[in-house]
Amino acid sequence: MDDWSLHNEREADFFERDDRLVLICSPILRQHVLTIFFYVKSISDLDKLKVNEELTDIDRTEQLLRNGFLRQKISVLQALPSTLAGCHTKYSLSVALDSIQVAWKNRQLEDSSAICFEILKTLGELANTTVDGKVISLPAATYYEEYNERLLRSNQKKKETLMLLSNEQILNQLLPLVLDFVEETHEKEHAEVASNALISSIARIGSATKNAKILRVAVGKGDVTETAGSRLLCCLLLGAVIAMRLIPIRDIEDVFLEKMVSLCQDTDADIRKCMCIQVDSLARAISHDTADSVILDELLELLNDEEEQVKKAAFSAFLSLLDYYSSQTRRDRIIPEITHFVVDQPIFIIPLLAEKYGILMTKLSSLGELSIDNTENGSHIADTTSMLLEGFTHLIKHEDPTIRRYCAYNFPAVVKAFRLSYLCILLENIMPALATDSDAKVRMHLAAGIHEVALIAGFNHSFRYVKPLMLQLLTDDSSQVLGKVISKTSHLLSYFTKNGLSDDHKVDLVDAALRSALLYLMSLTEGQNRERAAFVKDLGAICAWFSSTQLYDTVIPVLFEFLEKGTRPVQLEAIRVIVCNLRRLELSSHRIAIMNRLRNDFGIAGSYWRRILYLESCMIAGEVNSLQYYRYNYLNTAIDLLDDPIPNVRMKAISHLPRWHEVFSYLREEHLLEKIQNYLSKSEGDADRDVRDIAQAAKKAIEKSSMTKSSSLKHELQVDLEDKRKLDEEELSGMITDHEEPFEVKWSSMIDYSVMVAKDGQLIRRARVKTLEMVSKIPGKAQHKEQMKNIGCVASNTLVPGNPGLLLSSVSGTTGNATGGPFVLASAVGSTGSRQDSFRGKLPPKSGLVKGPSSNFSTTLPNCSNARSALLTKKNPPIRFATNVVSKTGNLFGSSTKVTKGTPINTINIKDSTILAKIPVIRPIITAGKRESSPSTGTRLTIATSNSNTFDSQAATNTGSTSVGGTIGKTRLTATEMGGNSLKPRSMIQAIARQ
Repeated sequence: MDDWSLHNEREADFFERDDRLVLICSPILRQHVLTIFFYVKSISDLDKLKVNEELTDIDRTEQLLRNGFLRQKISVLQALPSTLAGCHTKYSLSVALDSIQVAWKNRQLEDSSAICFEILKTLGELANTTVDGKVISLPAATYYEEYNERLLRSNQKKKETLMLLSNEQILNQLLPLVLDFVEETHEKEHAEVASNALISSIARIGSATKNAKILRVAVGKGDVTETAGSRLLCCLLLGAVIAMRLIPIRDIEDVFLEKMVSLCQDTDADIRKCMCIQVDSLARAISHDTADSVILDELLELLNDEEEQVKKAAFSAFLSLLDYYSSQTRRDRIIPEITHFVVDQPIFIIPLLAEKYGILMTKLSSLGELSIDNTENGSHIADTTSMLLEGFTHLIKHEDPTIRRYCAYNFPAVVKAFRLSYLCILLENIMPALATDSDAKVRMHLAAGIHEVALIAGFNHSFRYVKPLMLQLLTDDSSQVLGKVISKTSHLLSYFTKNGLSDDHKVDLVDAALRSALLYLMSLTEGQNRERAAFVKDLGAICAWFSSTQLYDTVIPVLFEFLEKGTRPVQLEAIRVIVCNLRRLELSSHRIAIMNRLRNDFGIAGSYWRRILYLESCMIAGEVNSLQYYRYNYLNTAIDLLDDPIPNVRMKAISHLPRWHEVFSYLREEHLLEKIQNYLSKSEGDADRDVRDIAQAAKKAIEKSSMTKSSSLKHELQVDLEDKRKLDEEELSGMITDHEEPFEVKWSSMIDYSVMVAKDGQLIRRARVKTLEMVSKIPGKAQHKEQMKNIGCVASNTLVPGNPGLLLSSVSGTTGNATGGPFVLASAVGSTGSRQDSFRGKLPPKSGLVKGPSSNFSTTLPNCSNARSALLTKKNPPIRFATNVVSKTGNLFGSSTKVTKGTPINTINIKDSTILAKIPVIRPIITAGKRESSPSTGTRLTIATSNSNTFDSQAATNTGSTSVGGTIGKTRLTATEMGGNSLKPRSMIQAIARQ
């Protein structure tokens, strides 16, 4: 049995018995069996594990609570609220309560602590269970303000739903059972759950006096002869009924006050700590005179208790009661005790003091204890204020980072409390100290509240102190700080805008936020999806202050990266930001390029989830744009997805049909309305059941909308006014013609952009041609078709100075022009490590050809600086070139011509001026001094050649052969990318990471 690794003799005995049922070899399965059979001592015990599958849930609950094992009983008790919700009858409730009572009586036979805890917990949940099986629990015992707030929320939820048990059932059936169990509870670990069970029942019936046994049990538990657990239960019960006002106020002083005061002097520290919490509610329920003379004296004694946990609880009670006592009592007895702790700062009180400092300062400020305008008690207030400021200054210098984090978290509350008295000191000394703290979470907490500091300090102080600090935090090296400060940038910019800050003063903050956003994006790992979604949302909030160029060049490429690689929630947030900010783009070519990419990469994409994402963008576009703009720029593609082969896409498209029907009705598009009706009729026979259901729902929604349309003239008028406002904005910005695609946009759709942060912090935009076939389709190429046929050869050692690129030349005096055909490549827009696409022809099997070095070609995009230096010259062996080079499809073909060594070659530039004039400027304006030069590697243009002797030896065999895609006649011509660049296009984030 050594290999079984059994943990105790009982387990080993079970598996060694002759009458064992099964031999289990799997360790995992064996562990499950050991858990189930831990208490099985004989074969007869197995009968308890057998449950008839035909039993109802209530019958099964009864059987297991009466005869089951401990683990079975606990499982049944935990599921009892949902079980009763599923089959709630008077019989089922009676059976369940009777079975619980039997389990309570038999608790001594098992682990009584575990079963008692579960029974009391279940009874408390039954009083708070709704008809759908959900539990609305009462709040745990805490100080009055927080407890009262949570209690109001709980009661509001109960009012909005239907409870499982009626008040009569709780009063007559549940409450008597709970009282019996609470009376028999004496352990500390059960005190809280027992009090919660009883208070939950009392709260439902509305009063603690409807059953005389309630007060008798509650008060009797606090007798000195009872156990510490019983006295603790008494504290919790009396505190809860007083806080919830379940007994008349006049009875509190007569019946409960003496008992609760005696519990404040109990010998058990846990009971004294609990009473520090309960006296907060007790003081508010009795008269001020009694509270001043009795409760305050007890609190002062508890504040000097020998146990630190009791002192902390008493200090928190003092903070909670600050606004309850009179100003004279507060200044004479309470504030001196608090300032004593602030100045001396005992070790045990420092964490609590740092955590509660904001609450302390807020309450004192609201009570006028820190106001410099109060001349009546000017000296007292000045002393209090100076001590509190000195105490806060000491806390921010504490060696424990947790203490400093609390200080940074409470800093806005401290600034608001001191107001103009010490504002300059706080902003000049304390805030910079927190902003430069060595702990990143301290800086993060400060960044989280810096917009609140700006609002409190006012515009002048914010511009002088807060804005420079914000710029400093935007360059922080911690991703936590960057993420938090980016989320608050929009609030700060909004505040500055409302106060008339000029755009010149905001541009540095906006630029810093944009750079920080890109750096923060680099720091996010693949699994941080919540952080990514929050980042996209924060980035969308800042978009209102970005320029049109920044949006198009930097922000939108980042968002498209999220669309490509993000999770579904991130994609939904990114597509919303893109569509909502399309209206902010000033150039129509930019807007149309983005919409074209949405249509091409998502609307008609091969992946179904991309098409669903495009439908999401259509839904968002219908909210932010006019109906006319929405119809012409989005719905033409979206309506075709009704016939999508994937059911999920059809379902998504059909769910938008009611909205589309409204748009087409408003614009009087009768043919599209007819198309929708025809599709809805056809969809009734769809093979997918879910599609049929959604189509039926959409049809009903359209019919209902048509019926209510005539009666809702006021709503229709509001829709007309809102749509007219959007349409006027679109006409002013030139958006009304975005669906008319100009040539510049067609060229722009051929370009891919990426953004990077240079070493000096400047943003650099890069561009590359997507595919070479697109370049070969540039208009203007047809008029040079005849000239291209006359091209004789390509010079590998000749370039036009200052204009590096691929050049073609004629042979024996024959010259011709070319557009570059498939040889034109795109390089970076004045930046290091630019991306390029290469042309690699498919070559036939090697036959007698001498392999030459790979050829590197380079040309620049129009109006961009040269990305490579002039190509070096090299003496080449004889080469054969085609007289006819480029076909309509961009492939190479034609007959060959032999060029002997020393033959003069005339060269021309492949970039034709008539074509370049039509290609728009696509790169942003970047200062030349801020742009790095591209590396000089890989600048040589070489062409693979064949030896003339080898060619002559095989001429007879290969005569008349023509090879397409790189073999010209009998000579192989290859072109590869420039050296030093990646063979695959880099993403925007990879471009940033190279720096």
